[in-house]
Amino acid sequence: MGGGALFGKCGRAEALALAAFCSLVVLAMLLLVPWQNAVMLGGDEGFEFTKAYLLSEGVALYDPIWNDQPPLHTAITALFFCWLGPEAATARLVAAGFGFLFLWSLGWLIAREAGWLAGLAGIVLAGLSPKMLLLCVSAMLEVPSMAGGLAAAAVLFSGERSVVRCVVAGLVLGLALQVKLTAGMVLPAMLAALAWEGARGGGIGVFCRRLGARFLGLFFGAVGGFCLVWAFFSAMSWKLIVGTHFSEEVREGAREVCALCF
Repeated sequence: MGGGALFGKCGRAEALALAAFCSLVVLAMLLLVPWQNAVMLGGDEGFEFTKAYLLSEGVALYDPIWNDQPPLHTAITALFFCWLGPEAATARLVAAGFGFLFLWSLGWLIAREAGWLAGLAGIVLAGLSPKMLLLCVSAMLEVPSMAGGLAAAAVLFSGERSVVRCVVAGLVLGLALQVKLTAGMVLPAMLAALAWEGARGGGIGVFCRRLGARFLGLFFGAVGGFCLVWAFFSAMSWKLIVGTHFSEEVREGAREVCALCF
């Protein structure tokens, strides 16, 4: 990797180097955090573990298991429970896999524009963020959802932004949204990048056609990925996974917290 690669585009060799570095970070994380015997590594970990365990035993999500979150992470964890046993360590190994995807996608996206050295720095700074290492081995939804969102952005920016690539990126984003809806936080950046690239070259007509096709590809890919998971969990409802978080009880609780803080 020459000097130009340090501060320029990130190629395949640099991407592999970032993956190797992320592997070392995850390994160090597993050595530092008591993931095998800790009772709780996060506030919602018990809830996520219980859902996955019941699903692995054949109990259906949403009816009778109450769940106000999308099902994909629960289904993946339940699958690993069937393979490796319903242990807390199993769920945390699944979380560590998503932690690797999160760190690598973040580092690769940075390296695409600023070079692999900046990508390494981004990974290190992310790992040093408060509680990040803990979240990367905790059986909760935040890191897996953002890992999926960043992976969708990585697919979109890994080559020419063709309509097919936009559809594939949308598909990955749709799957990430089925982990947790906060994965949608990456969507404005993806849309802005498509708009900025589309604005370069050509007249207004070319810009509108190009941008419209890419936006539609991204949209239909995301809807397709989201509905693909939904088809396996027909009891899931939009009101349950969205409306629950905006109920009067939740709003009242948020007002009380704000009153205490401000």
